[in-house]
Amino acid sequence: MDGSSKSLTELVGISTWQQIQDSFSSIIGFALLIHDSSGRLLCRSSNENEICKIARENPLGASLCYNHCGKGIEKAIKKREPFIFKCHANLYSFAVPIALDEKHHVVILGGQVFFSYKDLTDFIRDSGKSGIDGSRINTIKKTLKFSDIISLKSACRYISTSANHLLKNTYSQNMFKQRFSQLLTLFNVSTDLSFDITSHEIYGNILNTLGILFDVNTASIMLYEDNGLFRNKISFGQKEALILNFEADGTKGIFKRLLNERRPISARSKYEIAESGLPDDITSLHIFPLLKGESIIGLIILFNTDITEDDKKIIASYCNQVALVLENLSLKTELQEKLKNLSILMEINKAVGSTLDFEELMRIILDKSTELTKATQGSLMIFDESKMELTIKATKGFNEKIVEQFRIKPGEGIAGWVLKEGIPVVVRDIEKDERFGKKNRPRYKTGSFISIPLKINSRTVGVLNIADKITGEVFSEDDLNLLLSFATHASIAIERSEYYNKSEVLKKISITDPLTELLNRRYFEERLMEEIERSRRYHYPLSLIILDIDDFKNYNDVNGHLIGDEGLRITASCIRNAVRTIDVVARYGGEEFAVILPQTKKDVASLIAERIRAEVEKTYYPMEETQPSGEFTISLGLAAYPEDAKEMLELIDNADKSMYAAKVAGKNRVVTFSPGLLNKNSSNPIILTNSSYTPASFPAELTLKEINK
Repeated sequence: MDGSSKSLTELVGISTWQQIQDSFSSIIGFALLIHDSSGRLLCRSSNENEICKIARENPLGASLCYNHCGKGIEKAIKKREPFIFKCHANLYSFAVPIALDEKHHVVILGGQVFFSYKDLTDFIRDSGKSGIDGSRINTIKKTLKFSDIISLKSACRYISTSANHLLKNTYSQNMFKQRFSQLLTLFNVSTDLSFDITSHEIYGNILNTLGILFDVNTASIMLYEDNGLFRNKISFGQKEALILNFEADGTKGIFKRLLNERRPISARSKYEIAESGLPDDITSLHIFPLLKGESIIGLIILFNTDITEDDKKIIASYCNQVALVLENLSLKTELQEKLKNLSILMEINKAVGSTLDFEELMRIILDKSTELTKATQGSLMIFDESKMELTIKATKGFNEKIVEQFRIKPGEGIAGWVLKEGIPVVVRDIEKDERFGKKNRPRYKTGSFISIPLKINSRTVGVLNIADKITGEVFSEDDLNLLLSFATHASIAIERSEYYNKSEVLKKISITDPLTELLNRRYFEERLMEEIERSRRYHYPLSLIILDIDDFKNYNDVNGHLIGDEGLRITASCIRNAVRTIDVVARYGGEEFAVILPQTKKDVASLIAERIRAEVEKTYYPMEETQPSGEFTISLGLAAYPEDAKEMLELIDNADKSMYAAKVAGKNRVVTFSPGLLNKNSSNPIILTNSSYTPASFPAELTLKEINK
């Protein structure tokens, strides 16, 4: 017995029926058996003929028995009235059909008797054709019963009257109990659905409950969308693969009728099913609308499933409860989405508010906008008032190199129209929108997009474009409102970033030497004062290098000012290449440069100074062969805080004196400050570093007068 037969045996109270059947069999004196509509035996036979038992012992005989009795069952259900038939063993039987309801039928077979001795002998003679040993029948023929047509007809009428009434009453009582149990189960399930579980779990519980209670073959839940389609959210069953990606069009077939009538609808017509876009393997469907007021928010569909009219009423009632649950779920989801969007807006405002870098700000605004609206493509365009055109500053979803040269004038295209009019637009389908009527471009998956102006008061500073939802859905007014809710903040951030960048440029100009792009003397002195204060407070060492280009006047006069300027730029580059990132390089005077070395002792500073000197010496300068030495060189002086000076001016002065000492000593070298530079009679030697220096080529001491030359 399969699941449905077992269910039927429970509904007819088969254990009780077994006792009644045995009693009926004893009263009429004939065998009795009860089968379902497919021919399956529902309980033990009563007073069965021994010949039937022997016949079923071999495959051939069993097949013949099944064919004759099976056809009798089919014919009885089809005729809807009792009839008498003769089987292959010449036994006469009656078949009494009983319709329990429109879905369930049973057939009572009775009789299994011979009408004459000739019927028996003919069967014994031909028994070999049925694969039956005739000798076995001879051993039991004395126990066999004979009857007549009148007695069999009388028994048939008795069973038809008595059993029909009894079985239907029992079935109705049990069916009522089952319906009550189903309703109670559905009520309990719908109550449980109100708890805090995910939408997928809710959908799964709904379908599993229907599947168990109504023996559903295949089922799905579909929700209605703004584009007129019902989209499958979850499905299960034998044909699940066929309907997994099915979308029901509310303008076609049975689904169009459903939207108009807003009541449960069933279909078995192949044409009607095919017209709705379903595959051939779907042979029937029962559609139950989920209603919110007068509007359909979704469907529960049962495919290839037989259910009764009473079942439909129960499921329809359940769908009313499910609709309330789904509405609550929708409200909960909407609330969660708003909270999520509020969180994203706070993140956006925080990110936008803390970013001053213009390019980074453009990227953040676009990324957060697409995240907020679940979009896959977008662009952020800024209006250049001096050129009267929009330019793309950030993109998502396509190559930035392709569009970076695009220039859009006010009024041109959709973005130009939004810029000129200062009005946001939500387009559901670009090809159907009368305002624009453009063909959708291949790089876009859908024809829906949003374009909004970024405004400060009445001035539009840019245009934000968003396209292609991840889900494939169209953009809504809610999406537009989300974007507008932070557009003003984004516009202010853009303007603030522009002011900041302009101020940074002005600041850079104010502290930078325009020729070499190094820091200028004023800023150098401010930084040196700060570093001295830091060294004094934390007892950090500090060194200072002053360097001068050797014979620069000659280089400038002979080669011209343009070549001279190039020499200054190359020297600045050589210094930057030789120092560390923490070091501060400045143009101190005409051909003089200065390097502040924070937290650096004199011995390390000497190595850095020598590295600068060597870098300049090895670098080729235009026309450097015109120099007296045949090459472009520099002289460097080094002093340290606090051992060589206690104040800023003293430190600069001592480094400067050391540089002039290097000049006097022959140029192209580094001189480290020593008190002996100031006192002719001092016994402290001048510390010199140069790859070509020898003690004999330079005096041991210099007077202050010689230094100041």
